[in-house]
Amino acid sequence: MKRSIASVCVGSAFAFSAAAPMPVDAAMKTEFASYNSAMACQLSLPTIDTKVSPRATGFRNDGTAGTFVICGASLPTDDGFLILGTLFFKSFDTVAHSFDCTAVTGQPDSLGQITYKTKTVDLAANAAGSLGFSAPDYGGGSALPNGFDLSITCALPPHVSITTLTTSYQQDIGS
Repeated sequence: MKRSIASVCVGSAFAFSAAAPMPVDAAMKTEFASYNSAMACQLSLPTIDTKVSPRATGFRNDGTAGTFVICGASLPTDDGFLILGTLFFKSFDTVAHSFDCTAVTGQPDSLGQITYKTKTVDLAANAAGSLGFSAPDYGGGSALPNGFDLSITCALPPHVSITTLTTSYQQDIGS
């Protein structure tokens, strides 16, 4: 039977890695992910009668009434949890805005491991601002509770745009 060099190398590498001891302490690195709001956000209650839509400059509310917008992200790797989720906003009128956003983490399952946290955004007229959700908002820990997925729903006022959604997470990079 002929054996290829590639199969011998792969077999040897596998045998060596199987015999090598596993690291005791894994090294963690903080990674960041940024999501364009045109991709990450949508109307929470879809309708055709709205002035809210994705634009090159953000998910904008060009209307005269507030509406609910939901933005979501998921963990890009399976070896950690989300540690921070932040929405960035821009007001494009001469009025200050104050509105609520609710973050939801976890995945629906039989254990009901879903967590909610509501915070208020205070955005000055013609200004940019942000709102983040992190472990201390939920009472501590090193990550968002059940931080596999994150969605943030905001009561987006008129003349405000969501420009970006960012997340931070810990990734195991070995020792």
